[in-house]
Amino acid sequence: MNTNSSSNKGGLLFSLSNSYPVSTFLLITFIWSWLFWIAAIPFSDDNPALMMAITFIGGYGPALGSVLTLQLQSGIKIDLSRKRLQLIGIIFLMLLGIMSLRMWAGEIPHYDTLSEDPLISVPVIVLGFFAFLTGAFVISSARSSNQHVRATMQSLIPSDISWFWLIFVLFFLASLYLISWGLAALFGLNISPAPLSEYSPLQATYLFIITFIVTALIRGGMEEPGWRGFMLPELQKKYSPLVASVIIAFFWDAWHIPLHLNGFYSSGLVEGMVGRSIIIIPASILLTWVYNKSQGQLLVLVILHTTINIVGTAIPSSIVYPVLSISFILFIVFKDKMYLKQR
Repeated sequence: MNTNSSSNKGGLLFSLSNSYPVSTFLLITFIWSWLFWIAAIPFSDDNPALMMAITFIGGYGPALGSVLTLQLQSGIKIDLSRKRLQLIGIIFLMLLGIMSLRMWAGEIPHYDTLSEDPLISVPVIVLGFFAFLTGAFVISSARSSNQHVRATMQSLIPSDISWFWLIFVLFFLASLYLISWGLAALFGLNISPAPLSEYSPLQATYLFIITFIVTALIRGGMEEPGWRGFMLPELQKKYSPLVASVIIAFFWDAWHIPLHLNGFYSSGLVEGMVGRSIIIIPASILLTWVYNKSQGQLLVLVILHTTINIVGTAIPSSIVYPVLSISFILFIVFKDKMYLKQR
């Protein structure tokens, strides 16, 4: 009876989201992100701070795509309970505090740049607050009153987490970097210094921790409730983990296109897309593997996504690292038969 009620309330959108869940998710994701990212283009030169605030809003596109598609599938119901509003408020203040600490650190040359003279105007503050509210809405969906949404999102704020996989994603890539650094030094290969090596150990530790948290909760990490939290399990109903990973990698790469046009990325469009595609396919396979092994724990995936983005800023790199990482990807693909459709 509840299903029929939801169907009547949802109408066409309910039908489309259930019949074509991946297409619905992608449509919402790309419309939300591209709308804001393209709108940021006029401000890339004159007001970089405003461009950055708008870009942060768009970055929550995949997570919003997941939540809204799940809402459409079960009938849209606005959750304005006291507990949800309190949780949104707490997370909003947390995100505001984290970004304030990052702004306090200021410009970090060769590591994490801000505009040299950011214009903190009323529009920047308003859009920044909207970005944090968006993030708070997404993260608080882990405690949504909608059971359909909560079932997918609850592991963002887990009551029980796999400590093995949490430790694995925190230290695995760092271990590969350290091993590749040691092997490169042993065989006399070229070693590229880490950007954070320019700073004292205390400064480097603070900068790494604050950018890690910002990346996890405001930048790339919050993509995971969409790409892996929603799209991956839907695709794995029809395809093998390997094929699903490649499909996600294609849309994941294409999703970034406007960021090369609005100045968020310094590289050109073609150069950036080609360079990222080399990285994003093995990254997508690794994230799929961890998703399946950890029983879909989103917090674990958020942390893994974050380490993929920034661990190389703290440890010297060499040509040995991509060799080791690709070797590991090939190992897990064949060991776990990721090329076969799973039950």
